[in-house]
Amino acid sequence: MQNTKFSLFVLGCIILVFFGCSKDDKIDEIKEVDIQGVYNYSGQFIVGLTWLDANGKNVLILSKSEKYLGEMAMNARKNHEFEIVNGDTSFYGIESEALDQEIFAYHYIKQGNGISLLWKMYDFEKDCVLNLILEFLENPPLLTDLDNDNIMESWIIYKKACISDVSPLDMKIIMHEGKKKYAVRGKNIVQVGVDSYHGGEKEFDDNFINGETRFVDYAENLWQEHKNNTRD
Repeated sequence: MQNTKFSLFVLGCIILVFFGCSKDDKIDEIKEVDIQGVYNYSGQFIVGLTWLDANGKNVLILSKSEKYLGEMAMNARKNHEFEIVNGDTSFYGIESEALDQEIFAYHYIKQGNGISLLWKMYDFEKDCVLNLILEFLENPPLLTDLDNDNIMESWIIYKKACISDVSPLDMKIIMHEGKKKYAVRGKNIVQVGVDSYHGGEKEFDDNFINGETRFVDYAENLWQEHKNNTRD
């Protein structure tokens, strides 16, 4: 009886490892204090995830800069585009107030005592003199293993725009499996009248088109889920 239990235990372990469902697949959220001084990233920490798969120990970090006066604004101020009002300096010209903002994602692999950067994602809105929007839509990002190869796919979804009216926003889904990047780019949908809508178009990149159908299906579902998301 004891040998039978041991055999069943070994068989169960083999099945779990083979299908990539072991406890090593557990995903944990990490705090900023856990990664400071260990992993490099720009901007303000938003969220971090860690998990184990065939690549080793994975650490995924999302971060974002504050809105700041960018090159356009600084050049406008450097060129003395200002006037004096009651003895106080008052900048004028819309360019002198233009804002920039950036978002980042970093995927690190830790094996033994070594840490390597698997990939980095970067996007931005720059020279915005209107309403600057740059937001992650899934926080924390989504992790899957749709093809059961014990390498997790990460899904980052975000919106971006510089607008002053009710217009569609740029929306992107960026998926990585290992170093390979997949992308869906398009516009969300906004209602501009009682029965009138703008936006909704999207385009899958070649990696999606030529890749796994299950990846395309999952990305399509995510797009449908988020396409009506406009502003916070």
